Amino acid sequence: MDLAEIKSKLNAKEKFGKVTRRIKKNDTIADYYMQLYEETEDETLPRWADRIKSCCKLWDVDYYRFQGVKDIKRTNLCRSRFCDNCGNAQAIQRENKYAPFLDALARLYDIYHVVVTWPNAMPEELLPSVNNAYKQFAYLIRLFTGNTKIKGISFEGYGFLGAVRALEITKNKYDGTFHPHFHCLFILKKGLRLDQRRKHVNSFSFSNPDIKKSHKKDYGQPQRYFSDFEILLQKIWFLRFNGIKVTRDSISNLKEGYSVICDNAEGKYHEVFKYATKGIFKETEDGTPLNGYNDFVPLFYTLYRRKLIQGYGLLNKYKFEITLELDAKADEEYNRIIDVLRELESPERVFEYLTEIQHQLQTKEVTYISRASVAQLMADENEE
Repeated sequence: MDLAEIKSKLNAKEKFGKVTRRIKKNDTIADYYMQLYEETEDETLPRWADRIKSCCKLWDVDYYRFQGVKDIKRTNLCRSRFCDNCGNAQAIQRENKYAPFLDALARLYDIYHVVVTWPNAMPEELLPSVNNAYKQFAYLIRLFTGNTKIKGISFEGYGFLGAVRALEITKNKYDGTFHPHFHCLFILKKGLRLDQRRKHVNSFSFSNPDIKKSHKKDYGQPQRYFSDFEILLQKIWFLRFNGIKVTRDSISNLKEGYSVICDNAEGKYHEVFKYATKGIFKETEDGTPLNGYNDFVPLFYTLYRRKLIQGYGLLNKYKFEITLELDAKADEEYNRIIDVLRELESPERVFEYLTEIQHQLQTKEVTYISRASVAQLMADENEE
């Protein structure tokens, strides 16, 4: 790749526009941290306020002055769970890292995207609701692993290999309640076709207007049908969530449970790897993220020190020590590009504020590149 190709194919200009849009709410979130500090005197909160206000404001860059190329080395990330930019960056990193591994597993197993839902919660109900869901989800996993059994109902035939469970919390714009739910991946024996032969209706899935709207968009009608497998999980989930003993009879006698949706993932894992509060930061009519401070507080305590993504079985540590072929190739290509640039000159290390970068992109002939832009280019080429 020569200099002209580097500038045309690897230009990271669009990246800065996205970063700017994603951090525009951070000053308001910082104010929420400080308001909570004034109420609680928790000394960690001012530090979080400072971190989220400074997120992505300063960038380390290698400047190849004569060639008009700047190689982004790093920036300061706040890593707050309320930072739209950091959440998005982490989601992309997760998907890029783990998707190839899951794709390899999908050649031998079926991977299902399973969405587990329970009743919406008022702000004061959110924390206990999510705590209960975490506890009861572990029961579902024990059923699949064989560590818990229901007399007369066997889960051994599903060939459970592993699962990933991720929490997402959205806001119901119609009634102001929170909508917590799990996006999961279940790795099961190949050929079960659990997402087929659907014939049942579950009215709970359409009592939430947000769910009804999304299902109508996906399926062209306000209702969808569920398979026997989905209905079984719905009833078990309802019983456990409400503290009712799970037996063959209690399952049979229950008219309907909560919503559990099971679809073949077909290589699409984004819903599981995205961050917990994605979508909840859409601006309200007055331009503030969330519904102001009153939404921030219950979310803060619900997410505080909580493991948002958890692996089970084969995926129980969720840190797959696997060298991805695409990562290795991207690093190799990035190093070749740097060699091309260094043939003419050695870079000068500079530190730039985001506002300076935006100004330069408008007024100067300069191209910003990064290791990530190389990886993205190769990922795009790999899909073609």
